[in-house]
Amino acid sequence: MKKSFIIYSDFKSTLDKLPDEDAGKLFKMIVDFSNGIETVPESLILDVVFTPIKQQMIRDIEKYENEVKKRKEAGSLGGKAKAKKVASARSAKQVLPSAKQSVANLADNVTVNDTVNVNDTNKKSKPKKSSSINYKEIVEREKFFKDSAVKELFLEFIDSRVQKKKNPTERAVSLLFESLQKLSKGKKNVAEQILKDAIAGGWTGLHLTKESELLLSKLINKEYIPNKMEEWK
Repeated sequence: MKKSFIIYSDFKSTLDKLPDEDAGKLFKMIVDFSNGIETVPESLILDVVFTPIKQQMIRDIEKYENEVKKRKEAGSLGGKAKAKKVASARSAKQVLPSAKQSVANLADNVTVNDTVNVNDTNKKSKPKKSSSINYKEIVEREKFFKDSAVKELFLEFIDSRVQKKKNPTERAVSLLFESLQKLSKGKKNVAEQILKDAIAGGWTGLHLTKESELLLSKLINKEYIPNKMEEWK
């Protein structure tokens, strides 16, 4: 597990707008999240401020995990290539003395008119790119969604990330789901709006827009009750 995280200098402009008490609570939420602890914001202001910070932290975690994975694969391939080269050199040393002796023995009895060229070419095979994780299988296995419509939108959102070469790790899929659940407060209609906005905007993370935030506010205040209202998680 990564034991550090990045705090960007532009966070300061956000902190300066908060009272000292809320700023302290926000910093504790950031530290808790870096240690895998999901803290429930005490107010809507903290929720709105913390959401983009958390999305950036998720992107940093994905970048770090992908970099670690690439380095492990490169180290493994380098070790195999070195071992193969050493084995080939040893084999050549063992074969050459016996080959020279055989040629010397033949020279005593026959005249050799043909020239034989032996080319030993060691071709390095190109490392295969590791296939990305099966995020659809993860979603089905963890039973993240009860509602099929929200699940399909979530998978479509992940597909759009993959097309932008933002392949998610298994942890990233779980964090994105938790983020969606938290932002929507478990409301199906809000979750659908968040995912649709993310897909349409080509985002790699999730956050509330004015439309989804207004919808959430109306649902929480019971000012707007759509047909077939269901909890999706």
